[in-house]
Amino acid sequence: AGVLHEQLLLAETEETVAKVLRPKVLGTWALHQLLKDNEDGLFIHFASVNGFFGGMSVGAYAAANSFQTAFCNYQKTHSCLESYCLAWSMWDEVGMSRGYQMKELTRAKGYYGISPLQGMYSLLAGLSHGENNLLVGLDGSKAMIQASVGECESLQQLTGYFTAGTSQVKLPECLVYDRFGQPTHCQWEQLEVMPITDTGEVDRDQLMGGGVGERTQPRNETERQLAAIFQEVLGVSSVGIHDNFFELRGDSLKMTQVVSRVRETFNEELALSWLFESPTVAKLSDRLAPTGNGSLSLAQQLQTASKNQENREEIEL
Repeated sequence: AGVLHEQLLLAETEETVAKVLRPKVLGTWALHQLLKDNEDGLFIHFASVNGFFGGMSVGAYAAANSFQTAFCNYQKTHSCLESYCLAWSMWDEVGMSRGYQMKELTRAKGYYGISPLQGMYSLLAGLSHGENNLLVGLDGSKAMIQASVGECESLQQLTGYFTAGTSQVKLPECLVYDRFGQPTHCQWEQLEVMPITDTGEVDRDQLMGGGVGERTQPRNETERQLAAIFQEVLGVSSVGIHDNFFELRGDSLKMTQVVSRVRETFNEELALSWLFESPTVAKLSDRLAPTGNGSLSLAQQLQTASKNQENREEIEL
């Protein structure tokens, strides 16, 4: 539950602040009273990153979400509940974000738009790591995010490719700014030969693959299916089994799409962490072997419950 009311802090009144605080504060407290003595209770707060970063004209909304983070910490130390607080960036045309007119500016600040499916897999990923408070949907390459949360490793980068008659070429550092003034560093890479397509254009797919050599083709059906999934999600014409997912412009949101496709294709659950550890078709294929039936983590239990619910819905239809 939540109410987004945009107004400068100086113009806020006790009534307007209470209107924004009431759904989250009273709703959280009421649910806590119902579950506080349940030793097997699971309490998941859905908050906003505004509770951490704040924002112009959303002071009351930021305070309401900050309360959820603080109350999650309270539950951790003063109750038997297993409590988590996930602070989301911005939903993509869902709920209060539907029809929002400032998406590009919000994205430039470092807030990704999150679809419901991406949100579900982000939830599962967060629960599987056991962190009680998480900020979800942030672009770590943006200055505002780095200033608040420290150094972040960006999964994307801007690279300029060039050819020259000598190997002793040193180009100056290039800093490119987007339309909102956000800086992006450009990394230069010298090639012996620029890859060209049959039509005489620069072969961007080969450049995005991190090399201009011949790609290693899939060796079995599993690798062929994984390569097809990578191609579809990343929007490239071909993927070799040793091409790195992140060097092909893969990011955290595209990771959730790969997880979904793998689940549909192989009927297997794929942990998001596997893509970080095995970011190529070849390595990921090796990990898609049958696993034992050990105890399930909380995230795995939720995944199983979700799948069972889908199966029940199909039977009812």
